[in-house]
Amino acid sequence: MIFDTIFRLTLHMENEMKPKKIITAILFTLVLFFPFLLPLVFQWSNSLYGKETNIVIHKIPLHTTGNNFYNLKNQPTLLFFGYASCPVICPKALSILFNIKQKNPQSEILFVTVDPEQDSRETLQKLEQQFPGLVALRGTPGQTRDLLSSLNGFSSNVGDKVTHSTHIYMITPQGKVIIYPYSSPDVVKITKDMKLF
Repeated sequence: MIFDTIFRLTLHMENEMKPKKIITAILFTLVLFFPFLLPLVFQWSNSLYGKETNIVIHKIPLHTTGNNFYNLKNQPTLLFFGYASCPVICPKALSILFNIKQKNPQSEILFVTVDPEQDSRETLQKLEQQFPGLVALRGTPGQTRDLLSSLNGFSSNVGDKVTHSTHIYMITPQGKVIIYPYSSPDVVKITKDMKLF
């Protein structure tokens, strides 16, 4: 509506005014409509890269490798589900998260094992050593399923085969959950999203 009005005014001025007057009139029109355009520009610049959800999480009832219950920090937190012996997807996702952690040191990076019976505390501690700043979490199979379910995720352990959700989740300081598909994570854009909270 605003842009249509500007276009019509400009067209009218081109038909009836000289070049200098046209430029002056265009500048005047832009100044006149600037208060209406500014919110649109601001909204565009602050739009999220990730997908906003209606999910809200205020606690993650799982244990750290130090055998303490984990408490969410008052800062953006990234979370990924996986398992220590995962051959390809989990190491790649952890590398992405580690890269984000380096760009945003105040952020918290969580790895939740979907195979707690195989991933011992010692195994997860080795993973934390491999990716400094990572916080590895484990719980009972039931606790893990409950957390996955609350995030609309899934996992399946059949024999030696483990499958699981591969989304990257961001939990804001207010507990709101934003989802990033693993297939196309953009480190720069995720980092920018984190700085909005």
